[in-house]
Amino acid sequence: MITYLDVLLPIVSFVVAYLIGSIPISVIIGKIVYKQDIREYGSKNPGGTNATRLRGKKVGFSIILLDILKAALPVWTAILIFRLTNLKDIMVPDSNAWAIWIAALGSVVGHSYSIFLKFKGGKGVATTVGSIGTTNFAEFIIGFITFFITLFTKKMVSLASIMLNVVGTLVSWILYILYMIGYESFVNHCFVFNPSLLSMNVAFPICMTLIAIIVVVRHKENIVKIFNGTENKIKSKKVDN
Repeated sequence: MITYLDVLLPIVSFVVAYLIGSIPISVIIGKIVYKQDIREYGSKNPGGTNATRLRGKKVGFSIILLDILKAALPVWTAILIFRLTNLKDIMVPDSNAWAIWIAALGSVVGHSYSIFLKFKGGKGVATTVGSIGTTNFAEFIIGFITFFITLFTKKMVSLASIMLNVVGTLVSWILYILYMIGYESFVNHCFVFNPSLLSMNVAFPICMTLIAIIVVVRHKENIVKIFNGTENKIKSKKVDN
């Protein structure tokens, strides 16, 4: 029987993750440290890639890392709450998975459509890595390899980011299919805390698919440039004060 907790916790999880994901780290750092708004320079995108082009690799990578951490925070908080309490035992079986994976979705939505930036934001790549990538070994490893192979061969961060999410979605559905046809042990051991807390649930590929759609939509201008041959390739430059 579904209880109010089975409905309430995923909603709370999404809202909290959305608010944390909405924190515009690159904008905050830019205004406090450099007295500039990153949204007024380069691609005008408040993300790590634009920060790297404008302020160099150290600053850009620092912002990317912070975006990864802010996305991982609500997901891992949800994981630890279920691990350290008896909430999982009083909820419908596997319904805790929805609260966890919806937190991942919420953090990406928040970063991409931040309430603090009038529902504008970054492109969701770092937050995808932080939210989903830190919980599933198979998806992280295959996504990591895909990203860097694409980056080194095509020299386009946008294309590598899109491929990361597309391949990640395929991996999530492949794992789900393997789970459904009898490879439960193998699939569950791809998750952190296997399988005492995190195990395969359809919430995982569904949320991953929604995240990938968001990332692709956020990259629509880049996709047009890729087809036109005008997309920016790897380079780094700084803006003088």
